[in-house]
Amino acid sequence: MTLSRRERRKKARGRGKYSLLIPVGLCVIALVGALALYSSGYAGVLISRTRGRLEAGFPGNGPGEAEPGLQPGDGEPQNHSGGKPDDSARVVTGSGSGEAPEGDPQGASGDTIDGPGDEPAVPLDDGDLSRLGVNELGKVPIIMYHDVQDYEAEWVRSRSNLRNDLERFHKLGYSLVLLSDYLSGNIKVPAGGAPLVLTFDDGTRGQFRMIESDEGLIPDPDCAVGILLEFSRTHPEFGHAATFFVNSGNPFGDASRVKEHLTFLLENGMEIGNHTRTHANLADASPEAVVREIGSSSTK
Repeated sequence: MTLSRRERRKKARGRGKYSLLIPVGLCVIALVGALALYSSGYAGVLISRTRGRLEAGFPGNGPGEAEPGLQPGDGEPQNHSGGKPDDSARVVTGSGSGEAPEGDPQGASGDTIDGPGDEPAVPLDDGDLSRLGVNELGKVPIIMYHDVQDYEAEWVRSRSNLRNDLERFHKLGYSLVLLSDYLSGNIKVPAGGAPLVLTFDDGTRGQFRMIESDEGLIPDPDCAVGILLEFSRTHPEFGHAATFFVNSGNPFGDASRVKEHLTFLLENGMEIGNHTRTHANLADASPEAVVREIGSSSTK
């Protein structure tokens, strides 16, 4: 059958239209595939690997000139989140005890740790912080005690329960810090630990008393100070920092040894706080009484 000129032109246009759809469709498929590859993050890895191999293959591109974080010819990320962790380099926090945390090859608290080959150390990432259980919220518990005796009462902690408290705090990962250090932000605990503040009010004999021994005056092992020192000897990472708020006149119930008591506490990493002269309620006191209660409680 012979087609007219108009029909032949119409049929040719139809064939051209369909032939154009094929490359357009292929372009659409390629674009969708590229977008899927990009969103998966694998495209960046392929580009990095290809670039690393090309740069390593040309003269003048030595190991030091490859892309940061990549080994020439390898392309595996090092020390970046999502890449391979490099356990040979870490930054550790200071322990404050003069002893290196476990695994610290230098033994220098707060220093940067370099691994084999002097590779540069990297900061702790979120995974490290989570694994170490680092306290990032800034919330520090403060535990207040009063007297320490053989029995338990509203304002009295038994010696056995005080020892149990210390065991529990230690198992929870706490380390003791002074109240003044907490207030000034000078907090140093072993990596992965959390700070804890202990305070003692009223300066009772149950908190601190000295007894005679062959070595001279020593803290009674059954007073709060003696219990703290004994526990820290077997758990040095926990420490024995504590803050004692004492009243003037007769701190720790022994006016004859005020200087010895206060000097011992300060020399052994503890501190003294002002608990007023007569244990007055300053909320109801006049300005003159406040000055008198606080000022006259200071010991020269």
